Amino acid sequence: MGAVISIRVDDEIKKEIEKIGYTPSEFIKKILIQELKREQSKRALGWLKNNRLKKGKKSVEDQIREDRDKR
Repeated sequence: MGAVISIRVDDEIKKEIEKIGYTPSEFIKKILIQELKREQSKRALGWLKNNRLKKGKKSVEDQIREDRDKR
């Protein structure tokens, strides 16, 4: 089992959620999962941008090849 999260919404919002075929708990759970995935993707993309090779810098593989070629 998991944690319980409770929110209060207008009756109109609840009816609209049910109208599209979800229970409110299913709908909220679906949205939470989507937003978590989106946030994780943003963070991963930020990490990649911060840790990518800068132009002109050699990759580790290139440096190893150069060292081997020098022998």
